[in-house]
Amino acid sequence: MIEHDIKPQLEFLEVLVSNLTGDARVRALWLKGSMGRGKADRHSDIDLQIALLPEDSAPFRADYEARLNQIHPVLLHHELFGGSMIGTKLLNSGGELISLHSFLETGTTLQIVETQTRVLYDPQGILEILPASTPNREDIARALHVEICYFWNLLSHLPSSIERGETITALQYLHHEANQIIFVSSLGRGRPRDVGDLHLNELLKPVERRQLEKALTLPDISLASIVNAHFDMAKQMWHAGRRATENWNTDYPAKFEQAMLEHVSRELKRIGLWQEGFEMGD
Repeated sequence: MIEHDIKPQLEFLEVLVSNLTGDARVRALWLKGSMGRGKADRHSDIDLQIALLPEDSAPFRADYEARLNQIHPVLLHHELFGGSMIGTKLLNSGGELISLHSFLETGTTLQIVETQTRVLYDPQGILEILPASTPNREDIARALHVEICYFWNLLSHLPSSIERGETITALQYLHHEANQIIFVSSLGRGRPRDVGDLHLNELLKPVERRQLEKALTLPDISLASIVNAHFDMAKQMWHAGRRATENWNTDYPAKFEQAMLEHVSRELKRIGLWQEGFEMGD
């Protein structure tokens, strides 16, 4: 862990952990995310897991904001996913922003992955530490099928967003497609989706990153430029998906891809936005 770069997070975490370990309701504490993996930097959030008994969850949430406010002024505190996750923004005395994501976990025994977590407190030994698993072909093949099909499903919405004049929607889909290419390329090398959206560069080879950056850099936001960018993405998935499935000796969903491409090409020709060069292949 680069402790000199994350001094504000570590100082805050030291006080918070001291506070929480004095609470009999707290059974264990551990870090996930970049701090759990030992790859944090000065921009990293704190992803703190807090183990509680089910009956203690609601009372704990009720006084959690006040407890945090005693450490640093709370700027934002909101519950997500039915209260199982709490997002908090705090401001320390040096004017530095602290982003805390608190995940409330319940259960008798909780399993964590050794290389992805850092245990802070576990007096009762309720955390079962598992070694990092080796990807197997069945799991990777299943995940690749899902992610590749999701990409082509995203592309199938391009004609409708273009014809309706929904430029913002078409641009949003462009970024979603880029995410799918990233995850498929990473899965093809046996790397599962184990980082958040703030750390996608590490999932890509340099040449893949440059290709995606080029596709996302539109000369303008005309309909023709947006359509062209989507087909740049499509060509990248055409290659990335086939490389990934070949690496794991599994089938590529070519029939689904072809059906989606035929739909998109037919609709774009109808509205006059089909261009030569949109065809897939080498």
